[in-house]
Amino acid sequence: MKKNSNRFLCVHGHFNQPPRDNPWTGMIHMQKSAEPYHDWNERITRECYGPNTRSRIHDENGHIKRLVNNYEHISFNFGTTLLSWLYKSSPWIYSQIIEAEKKRCKLFGGHGNAMAQVYNHIIMPLAQEQDKITQIRWGLADFLHRFGRKAEGMWLAETAVNSETLKAMAIEGVKFTILSPFQAHMTRDITPGKSAEWLDVSNGVVDCTRPYRCFLSEDRSLYIDIFFYNGSLSRAIAYEKLLGSGEAFLAKIKEAYPQEADVPLLVSMATDGESYGHHFKFGEMALAWVLDTVKHREDIIITNYGEFLEISPPAKEVMIFENSSWSCAHGVERWRSNCGCSVSQDTSRTQTWRTPLRDGLDWLNRRISSIFERETRGLLKERWDARNDYISILLKGDENKKEDFLKRHSARPLNKKEEKLIFRLLESQKYALYMFTSCGWFFDDISGLEAVQILMYAKKSIELCDPFSTENLEKGLMDYLEKAMSNNKNYKSGLEVYKKKVIPSNYKMISLFANYAILSVIDRNNSLEWLRNIIDPQNIKTGIAIENRIFYAEADDPEALGQERKICGIAVQYADNGLKCISGRAGINNLEPVREIANEILSGRVTDLNSISTCLSDTALFTYKEMMPDVKSEIAGTLSEKLEQRLLKTVWERPEEVYNSIRYSISAGKALSDNLHYIIQSISSYLFLKLFKYSNDTPINYNDIEYLLSLFEREPDDEEAPADKTVFDPVTLFHQERIARSVERFLLEQVSAIRHNTINLNLNNIRYALEFIQKYNIHTDLWQFQNLFYDLKNNKDLMNKIHQDFLMIFQQIQRLLGFSGGNQYA
Repeated sequence: MKKNSNRFLCVHGHFNQPPRDNPWTGMIHMQKSAEPYHDWNERITRECYGPNTRSRIHDENGHIKRLVNNYEHISFNFGTTLLSWLYKSSPWIYSQIIEAEKKRCKLFGGHGNAMAQVYNHIIMPLAQEQDKITQIRWGLADFLHRFGRKAEGMWLAETAVNSETLKAMAIEGVKFTILSPFQAHMTRDITPGKSAEWLDVSNGVVDCTRPYRCFLSEDRSLYIDIFFYNGSLSRAIAYEKLLGSGEAFLAKIKEAYPQEADVPLLVSMATDGESYGHHFKFGEMALAWVLDTVKHREDIIITNYGEFLEISPPAKEVMIFENSSWSCAHGVERWRSNCGCSVSQDTSRTQTWRTPLRDGLDWLNRRISSIFERETRGLLKERWDARNDYISILLKGDENKKEDFLKRHSARPLNKKEEKLIFRLLESQKYALYMFTSCGWFFDDISGLEAVQILMYAKKSIELCDPFSTENLEKGLMDYLEKAMSNNKNYKSGLEVYKKKVIPSNYKMISLFANYAILSVIDRNNSLEWLRNIIDPQNIKTGIAIENRIFYAEADDPEALGQERKICGIAVQYADNGLKCISGRAGINNLEPVREIANEILSGRVTDLNSISTCLSDTALFTYKEMMPDVKSEIAGTLSEKLEQRLLKTVWERPEEVYNSIRYSISAGKALSDNLHYIIQSISSYLFLKLFKYSNDTPINYNDIEYLLSLFEREPDDEEAPADKTVFDPVTLFHQERIARSVERFLLEQVSAIRHNTINLNLNNIRYALEFIQKYNIHTDLWQFQNLFYDLKNNKDLMNKIHQDFLMIFQQIQRLLGFSGGNQYA
């Protein structure tokens, strides 16, 4: 029946996050608004990008029947900077996205689900012509690098479009794009040899079930095809809570088809991909259920845009509304003026700040481009070709790639200084593109995360090309920002935002070194590996003097600009946990005096930390107050844990005292004192953490923790004692989050070990751990563990090797995880 169906379905998800990394550290720093996660990328990955790789389909009893990768069944595009982050931070999720695309490509004759995207999500109609070309080429190159094929389609940021943009895309080989139905102006039949009459399709009345051709040259040889998504369906997904019910979602889709379909008709919808899980919790499950139902029961064929274009080429051409978008009723004014479009409904707020921000960055971009042109004259054959090709370095930035790049683009043999200049200015160009990322204007105030982020990129771009500028670029930008009035009472204008939020984010090497040294004096094995990588410390020395811990190190100075110079610093952790660091620069000829004084301090012969300042230049004193937020968090966590360990060691030397105190309190029906409650809470947490640190080849021993918790199951001896059992509820004794994270790590280690050996041991450990957290209501995130277990239970080779005696344990684990299926493992 499906072979003869003319009803096709395509769901498109636009998955994107703006670049969030600090340009001076290369890292995303802690974002308080994303709590309980570290930052927004991490949070949305857990809520959306990850869940869509393994979406749950439930049976009628609410048990998990099947896990599906939604990316195999929908059209999608991912922001290039987001994919780059996923590759480093969530490689498993990244691999599932890539694998889904490749799998779909094989099944449908080369038409994959993935589309490219203009590189860093800029509003193309507002961009300079050369920036348009770079955005398209970088986006296409990134796509080819990740997905291993040329992109057929390309997503435009905010679907912002004009004919110049479409022409640039068509010239680069892009076959199609997706727009809102409200961006279609007029259509007519494609009639060879004569001109048909144009039909006005304004206000979204265009027939969205067909693709259209947009001719871009007089001879009609250059063109691009356009799909217009179904507006009412897409709006219902994004704003009307349609994802609250899979049945309602499917019914809405079926309503979109006409009664009769004599030719292939496509119902497609396009929304932010974050709708499926982040904007709407469990939205990915509604999507999975609909796609699964359509696949198995409905007379509808799931497709993607590239495949449908081959099945049903355009029979009509279209004329678009110039400078239009999907998220601004006023065209593209949301990204340059106070048009009235905003996120909040607060009418007292205005967005007048958008204009000076746009004008200031346009001004800066022109200045930076002029510097690039002037300074590379005679060094590069064609500077803009070199910039377009710079993506090859961004994707694979090793030294060999740089050599090949220079061979392709240098106008003559270059010395090392000239080579450094070229790459420095190309980096400046990269950040000049980043500073136009659309979200900088999208939200309600210039003090928001997104606007601050693009201003950080602007400052970094200025910093890189500043040595070659004849004017004060930063002051020029700040003059524009002073006119950008903020709605936030804490900031008068964009200038104050820049001074209070952007400038402090520029962590110089001396500051980064101090952060590293203070963190290292507390814990050499701290978790901030990225900070160590930036510093690349040398000549590390440690010491203890009069109960003070001392740390000394050196590092090459990347800001030395050709001079041989080191960053040196010494940090101390005093007995009362006070922290101090002095760091500065030392010329290569001045290192020995610095080292001599450092050795004196390390040995305790010199107690004044300031004495090292006499041998350093650009010295600065740092305390805990000056540390960056991530380092502060790490320091606080480490010191708290060490203090707790010392207290526990003291208390746990005589466990019977603790046990008897609990017994007596319960026998008397008396609530535990706050101090005893805290002690028991710490002990139980300690025992839990110890319990789940066992290696994969060791069985879990629950005896200590079970005995402690069993004390709370006793009844009071005194019949007159209070009957309030919550006084003795053991669940209140746990540091829930810390224990939960420990259990999660333990389960992942155990399930990974099953692949190799010790199947019986690992299965038992898993079963006991799951029973334990269920018994004591410890709220764990089992999402990734369920994924791995599901893959195991569908691994026929492995299941055939499992002895019959172990299958019972396997089935028990399956039930504890909420899977249906009984004895079914396929």
